[in-house]
Amino acid sequence: MLILKGIHATTAYHAKNINKNGFIVPQENSGKAGRGLYFWNYESNRKNALELSKQWWDFALNKANIYDRKQDCSLVQFDCEIHIPEQELLDFVGDIALYEAFLDAYPIGLYNEATYGAKLDDFINILERVSNQQFTVCRMNLSVPNLRKVPFANAFPAFIQIIIWFFFSSLLIRLIRSIDFLC
Repeated sequence: MLILKGIHATTAYHAKNINKNGFIVPQENSGKAGRGLYFWNYESNRKNALELSKQWWDFALNKANIYDRKQDCSLVQFDCEIHIPEQELLDFVGDIALYEAFLDAYPIGLYNEATYGAKLDDFINILERVSNQQFTVCRMNLSVPNLRKVPFANAFPAFIQIIIWFFFSSLLIRLIRSIDFLC
């Protein structure tokens, strides 16, 4: 069993729903790296993952206008562990050949950056059909829009929960702690 640790940031009004109903994978649209729930990945030191999730929440709130400003948009960060069988991880960070196969299918420069999330969803669907396997988590390096003063490139480890079987008693996703911050 593989254990992935990550921070998920959202608004207080979404956090209430998560606390009540658990995490639910959105079905209606693809995000930056496809459809799913996004967590900033860490091994033992969650400091950078906390900052990255806060920066992403700030971007979603103030630049992308994703949240409903009529509701409580204060920051809530969830520190989670996701337990999955190793064969259910689609790892673009650890498997360079997988990343290259995606780039061969969807070459750099041919598509608008905003469409790559949907392209990744298509790529995963094809892989699942060809391999007769279902992937529940996709790990890759993601960037935070407008994040500056970072070493090397603006790309950090993250994972996306593609499919979720969330039951509070199952421990497939175990909430370690919720950390509240104000806007």
